[in-house]
Amino acid sequence: SLSSLIPYGSGITVEALVKFNSFSPNDVIVSYGGNGSNDEGFLFQYEVSSGLCFMIYANPDFGTASIGTSSSQQYLNQYIHILGTYNGSVVKLYINGVEVASTNFAYSYPQKDKFRIGNEFNRSYYSNMDLKFVKIYNTALLPSQVLSNYNRVKNRI
Repeated sequence: SLSSLIPYGSGITVEALVKFNSFSPNDVIVSYGGNGSNDEGFLFQYEVSSGLCFMIYANPDFGTASIGTSSSQQYLNQYIHILGTYNGSVVKLYINGVEVASTNFAYSYPQKDKFRIGNEFNRSYYSNMDLKFVKIYNTALLPSQVLSNYNRVKNRI
């Protein structure tokens, strides 16, 4: 199961090379965990009120690093390298190797088995996107590692 790859209490990085063809209210790149009350996990998505974001949550509490809906529009219809990290206290969002948002959020990362690409567990909507790859690391990558990862794929954008 995926939970064995993401040890409880450890950091996490979620990375993707994605092109959104349109934005709808909840375009999920990757989700892990449920979406009910008192559930926990992460969402990597475009969200109607937050824009492009990486979110760690323990319902009803959320740690969301986002750039807002108006800033997100510039990334429509083009490939972007998007990466979210969480080290147990800070949630960060990177686009094309640059940190664009962060927020403090202290929480021990959960072990869940509800992993989805392109939608969220128990939801009927799907994202209108082209996805080249998704990678998940069981540690929060450092900014230098994020930039290195971007430099390896930027010719694919």
